[in-house]
Amino acid sequence: MNRTHRTVSALGRELGCAALEHARARIQTFALLALLALWLSILVYAGRANATEAFAPRDQRDQRAPTSLTAFTDRLRAQHPGTRIDSVAASPVAGLYEVVMGRNVAYVDESGRYFLFGHVWDMAQRRDLTADLKATLDRVDPTGLPLELALRHVSGKGTRMLYVFADPTCGFCKQLEAALVGVPDLSVHTFVVPVLGPQAKRIATAIGCAPDPAAAWSAWMLRAQEPALDSASASCEAGAARVAAAERLASSLGITGTPTLIAADGRKSAGFMSASQLNTWLGMTGVSPAPVAGAARATPAAAPVAPAAPVAKGPVATAGAPPPTLKTTASTAAAKPQR
Repeated sequence: MNRTHRTVSALGRELGCAALEHARARIQTFALLALLALWLSILVYAGRANATEAFAPRDQRDQRAPTSLTAFTDRLRAQHPGTRIDSVAASPVAGLYEVVMGRNVAYVDESGRYFLFGHVWDMAQRRDLTADLKATLDRVDPTGLPLELALRHVSGKGTRMLYVFADPTCGFCKQLEAALVGVPDLSVHTFVVPVLGPQAKRIATAIGCAPDPAAAWSAWMLRAQEPALDSASASCEAGAARVAAAERLASSLGITGTPTLIAADGRKSAGFMSASQLNTWLGMTGVSPAPVAGAARATPAAAPVAPAAPVAKGPVATAGAPPPTLKTTASTAAAKPQR
């Protein structure tokens, strides 16, 4: 009996091993077939993709793989005809292009479909590359500014140039005007832009209609002496026209707040600066402005231009107030320049 039991057990083990081997063989066969099917499907898919690429229109193939920066730029403009695209360059990020649209910057993929608006930082150098680019784009070409609309004040030799957009009722503009008294060798060209409402426009027009607008501006900003706007000068068309022209000029340069300062090299800064800050920002070697490459140019302001008034020879001062060192000259019209 024991012998028979052992025989049956051995037979069972042999049958189990045989079944296991058979199952393994079938699993291996199925695995090989599955791998073969996957390989064949990959080949078929690749063949179809190649065929699609071969017979796709050329512009579709270029969207996936632009052959050059020029080709990509042309295609991007064709894809987005309603968008102002000024320039396209390779960005520091692989696969993205740096696209300049006016004062806006976007990063675009090779398809030209996806636009990313944001800032790219170089963390190794701790630099905001997008901010650097926007600062360059925000520069203004001073040679295009219509100085006949501005009020001119000179201190010392006036070798350094500064262009200011200011509102007569702006508190920071008045602080800036006082700070400018302490900045040596400076020629200040002030464009009066009444952005703060009807009261500002009324005072700006009165200043523009004064016999000496530059002196009237200093008297108002430094000593709160408002120029009289009598019935005869209330309809001063030249002064009102210059104010309107200065407003259009500010709008064309993207200036919406006051004070806004522009240096001789086209750099722009919004907000108040102390005399020491101005000295640092302007530099100690100011020169007459030269054209700034890539800077925004002012849109000519359609306004009547009258002959410049004679330069005031002495400083503007009144009793009870510290005498400013700025000499005033009206490069605005003698009749009624702006402000």
